[in-house]
Amino acid sequence: MANFVYKKTETTSMKVVGILDTDRMTIDVDGDEKSLATLLSDFNGGCMEINI
Repeated sequence: MANFVYKKTETTSMKVVGILDTDRMTIDVDGDEKSLATLLSDFNGGCMEINI
């Protein structure tokens, strides 16, 4: 009898370049201020790696 394995993977990634404000938890991207909570909400409950 043959063995069958099916594996589906999904990867979500994001790259943001800007000035970080940890007091307000925002990042300024070319004059547009973005909330870190909003940006990271897609990753809630998952494992992630942050490089700075």
